[in-house]
Amino acid sequence: MSDRLTGIGADLLLEGKVAEAIELFSEAVGHDPDNNLALAQLVIAYLQNGDLEFADFYLEQATASVRRRNPPAELFRTIGDLFESRHRMGEAVSSWDYFRRLGGSDAAVDSKLDRARGELSLGRPQRVRTSDRVSLYTDASLPDSVATRVEAHLESELARLAAFFSSPEEVGTQVVILYDGRAYFSLVSIPNWVSGIFDGKIRVSIESPGRWSTELAGVLSHELAHSYLRSVSRGRAPAWLHEGLGQWFQEQRIPRDELRHWFARHEVMSLEKMDVVLARRGDREQTRDVYLEAFGLTEFLIDQKGTGVVACLVRDLGEGVAFEEALRRETGLSPRDLVSHWKRAIGLPRD
Repeated sequence: MSDRLTGIGADLLLEGKVAEAIELFSEAVGHDPDNNLALAQLVIAYLQNGDLEFADFYLEQATASVRRRNPPAELFRTIGDLFESRHRMGEAVSSWDYFRRLGGSDAAVDSKLDRARGELSLGRPQRVRTSDRVSLYTDASLPDSVATRVEAHLESELARLAAFFSSPEEVGTQVVILYDGRAYFSLVSIPNWVSGIFDGKIRVSIESPGRWSTELAGVLSHELAHSYLRSVSRGRAPAWLHEGLGQWFQEQRIPRDELRHWFARHEVMSLEKMDVVLARRGDREQTRDVYLEAFGLTEFLIDQKGTGVVACLVRDLGEGVAFEEALRRETGLSPRDLVSHWKRAIGLPRD
């Protein structure tokens, strides 16, 4: 009976009927408290439902010991990823540890475990503010007034991004973490000149004394644009477009004569080469060249074609259209044409 209820519950969960699935998994556990598959599915269902405390409760039961009948190890990798996405690092570590105890082997999980344990080792108390769209974690040493300003800014920027992409429902709850200082950034080897990153969560380092500033607002807007762009494009947007739109949303504006003077002395790269440089992020000067070119190309597209065309391009990527095809479909340009037309627009000789 317990196994049959678990199977039906799994089908319901796949259909998105979370409440019904929870009811059946709970009944399955009631019939057989050692049904670890039902327990694991119950954790996933509660996580999908946003009931983190219930998910934590059943995770403790599911990982208490390795039983005679265990679910596939991959379920606990999934559970760990779900907890990690909600910034519940302790539960994520427990889940990934259990994944390995069940015989799971994955270098990506090992890397996540090391990083998560390092983050937990920092041991800083954090305040939490949650809404339907933002879960904001701030180091307790930062002034509460900063968190208030950050929260309001994020809500405003989410509305602006939704209007730009005409996609108000694209992004779920975004986790944002504000650190007092660079301890976490040092842990994960982020260069000193970077104050914000997006790795699924928005992480921002605030130098002491922590205060609200236009620079902080710009970093938050930039990283939130990464989040929205990744969601709308289903992770298929090229890195240069991420950085270009990120700068555009943080209100970066550079006169064309400044771009012309800069790129008269620096290399104008292909779109492919820009992505390679951004993947390395080792050379600060070369990365700066890419940021300037990415911004220039993005602003050129918006000025020449309009925000709607750029939004359609990103949505095409989300539907699985290859970038070059999407660019031609929406703008009539090839990647090479885009760079060449932009060079002419800022007063540089075309190829």
